Amino acid sequence: MLSGIGERQHLRQIGIKTLVDLPGVGRNLQDRYEIGVTSRMKKPWNALRGVTYETNDPPYRLWQRWGLGPYASNGLMFSVAFPSHWGRGQADLYCFALLADFHGYFPHYSEEIKKRNFLTWAILKAYTQNNVGFLRLKSKNPLERPDIQFRYFDEGVAGDEDLDAMVEGVRFVRNVRTLSMDAPTSPRISPLAASGRA
Repeated sequence: MLSGIGERQHLRQIGIKTLVDLPGVGRNLQDRYEIGVTSRMKKPWNALRGVTYETNDPPYRLWQRWGLGPYASNGLMFSVAFPSHWGRGQADLYCFALLADFHGYFPHYSEEIKKRNFLTWAILKAYTQNNVGFLRLKSKNPLERPDIQFRYFDEGVAGDEDLDAMVEGVRFVRNVRTLSMDAPTSPRISPLAASGRA
C-alpha cells in the first residue's frame, strides 16, 4: 500500500498515488489463536536444576561440550495435536507444555521464562475460520504503525466455532493429571487422562 498498490479510495485518503488499484490488499488477514494456562509449582523443576540461563552455569557447559542437558531442548516437554471436535477431519488444536512462566511475547518476556517453578500449557488453534481481519494505513509515513484488526471471535465470521475449540483445548490441559517433578533430566507425564483423546 505504501508503494501505491491497494484500494484506490483508501490510498487517496492517505495521500498515496495509486499505481495499481487492488482492493484485496490488506484484506483477508488471518491469525491463529493462542492462549496459555500457567501454574506455579510448589518447588522448582529438577529438570532445571542448576539452570540460570547464563553461559557460565553447569548445564550450559554440559551442552556446550557434549550437546546434552536442558539446553539441548527448545524447552518443549510434551505436546499433542488433536481435532477440537470429533467431526473435524484434521487436528486443529496443538497443546504443548513448557517449564516456564510464559504469557506471550512482549519486551523482556524472556526474564519471566527464567523462573524455574512454573508450567505453562500453550494452546494453539490452527485453521481458524475467521478471515475478515484487515490492515489499513494510518498515514504514508512508513514508520507509523498501521491499523491492524484481526476481528477475533465474535467480531469475525466463525466466533463460536473458534472459541469452542479454544475452550476444548483448556479442558484438555486441565485433564492432564500428574507431572512428576522428580525426574533427573526431564519431567514425566503420568498418567494422561484426556477424555480419551491422547
